[in-house]
Amino acid sequence: EARDIARSLIPFDQLTPPTQERLWSVVDRPTIHRRLPVQVIGCDPDLYVFFLRHPEVVVNMWQLMGITSLSVRRTGAYAFDARDGIGTQAKVELVYGTPETHIFFADGAYEGPLLKRKTPGRCVMVLKSEYIQDARERTKVTNQLDAFLQLDQTGAEVVARTLQPLIGKTADHNFGE
Repeated sequence: EARDIARSLIPFDQLTPPTQERLWSVVDRPTIHRRLPVQVIGCDPDLYVFFLRHPEVVVNMWQLMGITSLSVRRTGAYAFDARDGIGTQAKVELVYGTPETHIFFADGAYEGPLLKRKTPGRCVMVLKSEYIQDARERTKVTNQLDAFLQLDQTGAEVVARTLQPLIGKTADHNFGE
């Protein structure tokens, strides 16, 4: 049910036919779908949208503080290359964006200790945001992220489904951060 709700949040009618095809190929038959726990943060709405659309700024701050092995390199107005430092690399594109809805498409691969071979895959991330002012007129941003992951190798699918609880907890933690 959560997967169907998440799919319905994607405004396919506002996307180009090639983008529709890329997204449908993942959301129609994902290896894993994960609805992450809602996160609430205090942030100015314009700054929040800026950080979503320019993740390299946040990642560079984290690198300066020495708290991440993640790297992000901008490759276009709405595209960047990302590496998590532990085996995953991807080309990520913001394919749709409003202050309330951001949809990212990632095409990449994992090569690390969990799987013996390089495992290509794709991911569609649907981020819904809502902005609410509290009693002190500070803005709170409520975030709900749905991730659709599709892996290409059959063996990897079995491992991913087996490890889904671990992958889910890691994704939940990373989203919170």
